[in-house]
Amino acid sequence: MQSNSYFARARRRLSLVAVAVMAAALIPAFAGTAHAASSTFFTINSRSPLSLSGNSYKMSVSAFRFSGGSNLSISLVRTAPTGNHPTQRHAYSFSLSSGAIQIDGSDLMPTSINTGTQMGAFGKVDMDLKNPGSLSSRKNKCPNGTVLGSTTTRNGTWSGNFTLDANDSFFGTIHKTAIPVTVTKIFSNGKTCGGGGGSHCFTGFSFNASQSSKPISLFANRPLGSTGRASITLSYSELVSPALISHSISGSVPRSAFHVSSAAAVTIAAGSLSPFATGTIHFTKTGSSTTGTKCKTTTFQEKYASGSATAKFDSRGHKTMNGADFATLSKTFRA
Repeated sequence: MQSNSYFARARRRLSLVAVAVMAAALIPAFAGTAHAASSTFFTINSRSPLSLSGNSYKMSVSAFRFSGGSNLSISLVRTAPTGNHPTQRHAYSFSLSSGAIQIDGSDLMPTSINTGTQMGAFGKVDMDLKNPGSLSSRKNKCPNGTVLGSTTTRNGTWSGNFTLDANDSFFGTIHKTAIPVTVTKIFSNGKTCGGGGGSHCFTGFSFNASQSSKPISLFANRPLGSTGRASITLSYSELVSPALISHSISGSVPRSAFHVSSAAAVTIAAGSLSPFATGTIHFTKTGSSTTGTKCKTTTFQEKYASGSATAKFDSRGHKTMNGADFATLSKTFRA
């Protein structure tokens, strides 16, 4: 049994990496010159999904180097050819030492990754950037011209040894000797685009529920009104040290698959994610509260009523939700 604190630290590190990537890659929409500390971080991403032999999954690889460490993420994804074409995803994430990824910050050459023993029984990645393309650089600016920093990229091919032992009978061992990648350096000078763009109100219903006795969670959302589609996701995560492994089945489905009654009772038709999921599960309202002024959100506390939802994962087996320890429904609307 792995400690909860280790699991929490691993998830927190992944969250910080994701936030850093989003914050540095997006150019804010309003002008200003607020200041913060300057920062630099690097990403290496496979340029397109790679086919796997023996199944219909495709693999994507991402690596991040940031202050204090680095991270390797491997995602295995397939899309159903029938029904609402849901997607099944299995992702393996490894926290690595800062020295595991070496990148020359001046021109992104040389670039290499060597995980050593840090992936444990899950394998090893030892690759260098070969066949480099030309260096490309652009300034990141606010609409008023304030320079925020720069983004520099170089394409190439990771060459060497990539081995992932997925630690299950479905994927087995995945081996690659070449992966086309893009290396990116993102520099922020500490300035941001300030100002305000007014309040935004993203209206709609969102629902989430989890069952602690079984490692599965349920998420759903859809717009208000009578048009638009819903989205449903069944997922769970597990720590098999040193890997944080996440599994999910998700898809865009007819709005009727996420039904909310006038009494705020919720019905989720997991079967709309067929052939990856089956069943229908029901929840009833136990209380509510409203916050906000111009953009209001009413949060309904929900409890499990009946039914079940089963996620038919290819890796690690099927998972069924037939109860809930936590469930809430949120309705966001303009007052």
